[in-house]
Amino acid sequence: MTRTGGIAGVRREWHAQATSGEASRWRNLIEECPWDVAAMADAGADRFRWRIEVQSTDDTHRVDLIESQLTAPWRALIAAVRGENP
Repeated sequence: MTRTGGIAGVRREWHAQATSGEASRWRNLIEECPWDVAAMADAGADRFRWRIEVQSTDDTHRVDLIESQLTAPWRALIAAVRGENP
């Protein structure tokens, strides 16, 4: 997962890998996200852009989003990857 933009335009990256005991939790977080959403063209000045990519043994999902597109499922996935307690 990568976040770019903001006032300084700093690029931040986070990675997570599920252990076997966490697989169902991660699967639920991933399945709740609307992967077919299209990114808006213009994020506006000093706004964050997110690139989220999930790879599993069965599938790969990728999406580019702007901050205003981060609905609750996206925010929960982001918080989990960043190691926050949602």
